[in-house]
Amino acid sequence: NKIQPHPRSHPKRPPLPSFNKPFYERLIPSLSTLETQVSLSLRVFPLHEEGAIATLQKWLNDPRVDEFWGDWREDEEARRTWLLERFEGGGGRTIPSLGEWKVGGVVPDGEQEGKKDVKDRMTTQGWFSYFEIYWAFEDKLAHHLSLPPSHLPISYTPHPYDRGLHFLVGSSLSSQRGPHRVKAWLTSLCHYVFMADSRTERVVCDPDHRNVKMIRYLEDVGFESKGLLRMGEGEEAKVANVVVLEREKFWRVAQF
Repeated sequence: NKIQPHPRSHPKRPPLPSFNKPFYERLIPSLSTLETQVSLSLRVFPLHEEGAIATLQKWLNDPRVDEFWGDWREDEEARRTWLLERFEGGGGRTIPSLGEWKVGGVVPDGEQEGKKDVKDRMTTQGWFSYFEIYWAFEDKLAHHLSLPPSHLPISYTPHPYDRGLHFLVGSSLSSQRGPHRVKAWLTSLCHYVFMADSRTERVVCDPDHRNVKMIRYLEDVGFESKGLLRMGEGEEAKVANVVVLEREKFWRVAQF
């Protein structure tokens, strides 16, 4: 599962963000109330923090996740080695990160029945997802795009400052999942990418073409399909639906 560098030269990439604090944090108005503020926090994956690798491994072993991330199925030590390659050999190519919901505020005493959703939100603190933010020009996506064309039509060529996203929601808690939360974290990831470098004009994702639900979520925030891409050889090779979000469209349709 090593990333295959694209053979073309690329710009020098910035180093990974600091491990000691979140590199992105945003209040989510659609999940907040007058009594409770809900924010999304992104931090670099804490590789050496106790329990971090085990948490990721647990998520990857979940059948719901395994359906589309099955090629990541490895033991904990192999996963640690794989992540080390991201940190030590990637040269800033990829930011492996964890998403966390943070909740502030106090639910008042004598809570009325109509405010039950506020109480539920107070239980959603903690890691809920694994994300990768990568430079598409050096990713295996670009490697596969550079190969001789197959019978699958594709109309995307990565530019040097395009960035890509990989994501999985590992938490099984219903309070940490659902369309409203997907929209919140997906919009936030794209917001971070476009704010991080003004030269980035596009964000690309390559979900499995069978993952219809995720593709619909991506389209809801402005991504457009550029075609299908077979990422490997053989019948079991992943066929990705390559979807792209343009900077201009993001700022036009994004709902914060």
